[in-house]
Order: sequence, then C-alpha cells, then structure tokens
Amino acid sequence: MDPTFRVWDIHVKTNPFALNPTNFTIIPNTLEANASITELEISHCVNGRGIGCDKDDGPGVVHSATFGLGAAPPPPFPINGTLFTISYVAGVGNSSAVHIFDDFLGNGVFALAHSSLDGGYGINSLPTVRMFTAVPSFGVAAPVNVTFSGTVTDADNDSIRFTLDFGDATTVASGSTASACAVPCTIGPILHTYNTTRLLAAKLVVNDFRGGSAMTSTTIIVGQIVFAQAKLSWIHHISLARTGGIQSWTATVNNPFSTEMFVQILIIGTPTTNYAARSPVTKVSPGLSSFSWQTPLSSTLIGLRVCFIASLEFGLASGSVLLASSETHSGCFSVLP
Repeated sequence: MDPTFRVWDIHVKTNPFALNPTNFTIIPNTLEANASITELEISHCVNGRGIGCDKDDGPGVVHSATFGLGAAPPPPFPINGTLFTISYVAGVGNSSAVHIFDDFLGNGVFALAHSSLDGGYGINSLPTVRMFTAVPSFGVAAPVNVTFSGTVTDADNDSIRFTLDFGDATTVASGSTASACAVPCTIGPILHTYNTTRLLAAKLVVNDFRGGSAMTSTTIIVGQIVFAQAKLSWIHHISLARTGGIQSWTATVNNPFSTEMFVQILIIGTPTTNYAARSPVTKVSPGLSSFSWQTPLSSTLIGLRVCFIASLEFGLASGSVLLASSETHSGCFSVLP
C-alpha cells in the first residue's frame, strides 16, 4: 500500500487454461504497521466479473483495489499492506507464469512497485519424444558402431535435458537441448560402439527441468542368426507322383544369443519358375537348432529345374517384425512327373 495515499490497485494475471482463478479473499491490515488505518476494498473482480472491474480485467485476471481510511502515518513510513488469497482451478496440459501488475492511483504515484514472477505454475505438460532411432539396430556382427538420434518437443516450450542409456552397462550419455522445445529439438547424433554379440535395450529419458519426463527405448541386436555350416537340405530330384506334390525342407541354424529367438526361411525361385515358399515361424533355442517343414509344388513345374535363393529372417517374438539376416543359401531341384 502506498503510505502517502493509502491506496493500492493490483492485477494478478495467469494463463486461464493452466490456472483459472475462481475467487479470492482479503484479510485487511495483515501487514498494517499503523493499525489506525482501516482498509476499504473498492475493487473485487475475477475473470472480468465482480465490482470495480476495469478495461484490463478479463480471463485469468484477479483485480483487487483497497483504500485506507484514517490518518496517514508520519515519516519514515512503516510497511502497510493487505494479505489476499487467490483460489485457482488447475488445467491439464498447460502451465503459466504469474504476473503481478500495479496501477496509477491518486496523482500518478504507483500504488505498488511493479513485479512479476516468471515461473511454471499449474499442470506441467510432459515432454514428448517424437523420434528415437539407432542405426544400424540389428544384424551386424560385433564390434559395431551405432548412431543414436532423437527429437523431442515440449508444449510449455521448456528446454530439455536427456539421458541415453546404451544398455550395455557402459557410460551413459547426457546433455541438454540448445534451445526451448516448442518446436522439435534434436538430440544427437550420438555414437556408441557395441563390442559383444547380444540383445540390448537402449533407453532415452528426457526431462523438462520441472519434473516432467518421458521415456522411450529401442532394441539393439548385435549379431544375427545364420545357417549353421550352410546347412539347408531338400529333395533334389522330386517326383510329384511319389511325394504327392510336396517338397520337404530341413534347416539347421545357429542362434548366437542367450535367449530363444524366432526364425523363418524364405525360398524365392528364379523369375522363370515363379516359385516361392516359406517355412512356419519357428522358435529356436540358443546354439544349434534344426527344424523341418513341407511346401506344395505345382504341376506346372514338371520338367523344370527350379533354382532358388533361401534367406533367413529372425526376431524376438513370433508376432514381431522379423529382421533379415545377411546370410543366404542357394540351390536347385528338378521336378519330375
């Protein structure tokens, strides 16, 4: 309160989508050193509604004005003031600074020295990881250099700090974005070397410095499943009459990982034969595994020599996207009546 004019006029403004004021109360003379002054509230306005509202009032604005009745204290002026409490409803997904503004009263003297508090209030929006990639992420023998990159956004336009755990119990990369992230901020590229064959989960954690965080991960497969000793067998001279039009296959593969994997063999014939087949997705244990399957042959192949390339795909689960091994196996078979 201004000690000469014994008045104040204050506006407290927030983002109503984050902090929406519902009401406020005042406790007169709470900070009053001269108890002989009685304070009279002449403006009580919330979101542009109430008594004594002015053109600056509107959504998110609390307006309070007080006039002091009684004799002014002699110099030096003691501290005078009123405590008031504002109730807010916090919104989800937004944040707000709280700004305090003063007005001119009396003959143009400020009722209150201007101040503002820039900080996050309300419900903090969590950062969002828009992209997190590792290249290459599978099928390369150790040692392999993998490049990690990511993008992150924050609806509150906060800067972001990040931690990247490579998943192999080595050092963890960390840092901060160079700018606020209302538009996508870039993380990386960050290079890391994996030295052993294994399955890993690299994890990216981002934090907006105000307690909001997000996490994502990606699987790194160092190594691949291959045909063991180029082992793929089939009937080389097949009679449709004797076999009922069925070709039989057996594959032996080596799983270098410490966990069960799922494998599928793809058989693609030359364009002239228009032949294609695939094995069922099969679970294989660590180490060497053999499995067999059968595929039908069309009578249109009689008299032809069918040449093909067999490729191998593998993955962590039967329903997951299978990854192509770099190893292939080729061969031919003749089809007899």
